[in-house]
Amino acid sequence: MQFPALPTIPHPLQFKSVTFTALQPGPKLIVLGAVHGNEVSGSKAILKMIQEFELGERLLIKGQLTFVPITNPLAYNRKQRNGDRNLNRNLTPTNSPVDFEDHVANCLCPLLAAHDVLLDIHSFQKGKCLSLYLDQRTTTAHLSLSSMIALSVVWPCDWELVDL
Repeated sequence: MQFPALPTIPHPLQFKSVTFTALQPGPKLIVLGAVHGNEVSGSKAILKMIQEFELGERLLIKGQLTFVPITNPLAYNRKQRNGDRNLNRNLTPTNSPVDFEDHVANCLCPLLAAHDVLLDIHSFQKGKCLSLYLDQRTTTAHLSLSSMIALSVVWPCDWELVDL
């Protein structure tokens, strides 16, 4: 599987999201990559998915799917975990932004509020496994995501997959 090259961002204040909307109503999923700037596995996977949707290799059957390939562009440009602070520990909109992550939160929080489900992809510095965390608010929207996209999953680990 060939992944697109990671983009360079000419200016770290750019925030990009890409949304695909099906004609049939359904759950709204948002997928985040590079919340931590040095965790780029999610960004690579997201860019690959965007490419496949744009080429017609994948089809959104129902609902809405929003990708944010690089959630924290300052940290990403610096190739380090944080920009000014850890975005993952304090994600709240503010009327008086102080640091870079406050500006990101002001852009990102309305997007998050407009979706039913969040998939926040983080990666480890060693090994090949991705981690997926679901919280106790799992709903039928979470369980119906597999039917939202014609998606085949390739796991780089020896994990057993369970169909929900």
